[in-house]
Amino acid sequence: MAIDFSISSITFSDGTRVTTPRKGVTVIVGPNNSGKTASLKDLVANIDHETAKKQSRVLKDVAFDAVGEFDDFRQWMAKFSHEEPGGREVTYRRMGHQVHPAMAEAAWLNSGSGYMGALKDFLTMYADVDQRAHLFGPQGITGDIWDMTPNTPIHYLYLDGDLEEEFSRICELTFGQPLTLQRLGAQFLVRVGVPSADVPPLNRPTKGYAEAEKALPPLQEQGHGMRSYMALALLLLVQSYHVVLIDEPEAFLHPPQRRELGRLMGELASRRESQLFVSTHDTEFLWGLLDGPSDVSVVRLTRDGKINHAKEIGAEEAKTLWTDPLLRYSRVFDGLFYDRVVVAESDADCRFFAAVLDYLVESDSFGRPDVLFVPAGGKDRMHVAVSALRRVGVDAVAAADFDMLRDEQSLRRLVLSVGGDWDSSAALRKRFADAISSKKMAKPISGLRAHLDTLIPSDAVNLDRAMSKAVTELFAFRDGWDEAKRAGLGSVPSGDAYQSCRLLLDELSKVGLFISPFGELESFVRDEGGHGPKWVSAVLAKGSHKQAREAHDFVRMLVLG
Repeated sequence: MAIDFSISSITFSDGTRVTTPRKGVTVIVGPNNSGKTASLKDLVANIDHETAKKQSRVLKDVAFDAVGEFDDFRQWMAKFSHEEPGGREVTYRRMGHQVHPAMAEAAWLNSGSGYMGALKDFLTMYADVDQRAHLFGPQGITGDIWDMTPNTPIHYLYLDGDLEEEFSRICELTFGQPLTLQRLGAQFLVRVGVPSADVPPLNRPTKGYAEAEKALPPLQEQGHGMRSYMALALLLLVQSYHVVLIDEPEAFLHPPQRRELGRLMGELASRRESQLFVSTHDTEFLWGLLDGPSDVSVVRLTRDGKINHAKEIGAEEAKTLWTDPLLRYSRVFDGLFYDRVVVAESDADCRFFAAVLDYLVESDSFGRPDVLFVPAGGKDRMHVAVSALRRVGVDAVAAADFDMLRDEQSLRRLVLSVGGDWDSSAALRKRFADAISSKKMAKPISGLRAHLDTLIPSDAVNLDRAMSKAVTELFAFRDGWDEAKRAGLGSVPSGDAYQSCRLLLDELSKVGLFISPFGELESFVRDEGGHGPKWVSAVLAKGSHKQAREAHDFVRMLVLG
């Protein structure tokens, strides 16, 4: 029977206990300084020994399962580590780590204590950015390479031509260049490209081929992105660790490469049946993992002083969220890495609010908050984005125009998405909505006829697009909500209706739904004509947003309220 080792749960400093999938991926996300990298280090420390565990900052406890008889453990050590003579007894070595047999055996037999001691480096692999950066340096050939268990990832390539071919193919698919393992000489070295000379028989090496190998540029001298990507590919391709921990795999990579790396890592971890823990700052990488074959659980961290709060999204729920077209093909889940997300109706709203925020920060109104503005693609989709973000532990709020109050169903969905009391909101809305609807915007027929004559002066003119639009606008029926869209709270009839509307806006802002009391977006700068993106472009080009005091107050509420 083979041995097995896996992390069954991790408990964060706030007391949240997260059950981790045995054969799957646990991704740790969150804003800067929330504890993502520290959680990986703490995971290793918690299974090392008691002193190391006491120094953990993010994790309070890590539970693991170590399964297998003592004889099974001995067989596993003999297969996956190299026995190296040293003094009176041999030493087990594996990928740069060593342990005396007696210590390894004692650690396995005492695994019920909750610690694995020195054996942790034989069961788990932690690949941080620094380790990956130096993986492809020259490595000397010592001893009988065919009789020893590989002690470096490149050693595995040397012993397995099929593995080397797959490794080269990964590089060619991602970076457009194959790889060659230099086999002639006293050192292993991975080079970029294919030698220009024919490959000679193993027992008939040629100087021409050796020189052609050396003419290829070493992988170690390539850019950080290529080296980091291929280092991760190699580690996951050759490793046989039960638990693999990787910090910031997306470092130095462009977005398409980040997504492809996520997919590749999920595929290789699944093939090796390894349990993978990853900390990341990147949505593209996360998409790639979720597109792969592995079950992916997501843990989002936030930090409050010395306490790290965790919110778990299970594998099934993560798949559901990430397959929603609105969420998948938008920047909504970039919000996983921010302290707050403001969900607005459109991209134009986001551009305007972001510009106002930049001005407020530059004018020293306050320090720059860690906030992201994301468009929902219409008021009827805002609740989807807000609900999804709140389900994954993001502080998501909504920013809507005043006419959000007109559509009762859209308003209801949005109120519920922020956790508001719909019954209370509906009662307040009824007290002013009817008063607004009953306001008729009278258009005397005589005035319409006179205006129509100016638009169509004679039967001889041809109807064009501009004329058609003007005639349509002339005969459009308007009620009080059309005025409210432009004027906001100021258009609500005075008395109980006005007071009820103001009270509703205040109550909704307390739960994270901010409805502009000034009307639509364009009401913030009334001197500028146009609508939507064109209006925003014109306002920003002239710098009019810098004088829009009402917009300043509204954005302050969005990011600080």
